[in-house]
Amino acid sequence: MPKVSDPNRPSYLVINSDESEPGTCKDREILRGDPHKLVEGALVVGFSMRAKAAYIYVRGEFWHEANCLQKAVDEVIFALFRLTQKDLLVKMHVGLDMISMFMCI
Repeated sequence: MPKVSDPNRPSYLVINSDESEPGTCKDREILRGDPHKLVEGALVVGFSMRAKAAYIYVRGEFWHEANCLQKAVDEVIFALFRLTQKDLLVKMHVGLDMISMFMCI
C-alpha cells in the first residue's frame, strides 16, 4: 500500500483462509472456534486502511467453518449497521478448486 494514497482510489481488504501451508491448522481453528475474531480483525484493519470492502476466501473443504463464518459475518454486519447506520460490504467466497483460489487473489 502506498504511503500517500489517492482518496479517490478504493482500497480492498482480502483475507485468505485457504490454509494451504503443509502442517498448519491455524485458519480452520479460528474459523471453527471463534469466527468473530476474524470478522472483528477485518473490521479493525479495514477501517484503518479505509477499505471499501473486505473479501474472505475460505477453502472449499471447510464447509462447516464457512457456515460458522457466514453466520458471524451476518451478526456483526447487522450489529454494525444498527450502531452506525453504515453498511459494510463483506463478501465470502468458498473455493471448490485451485482455479477459484487464484481467481480470488
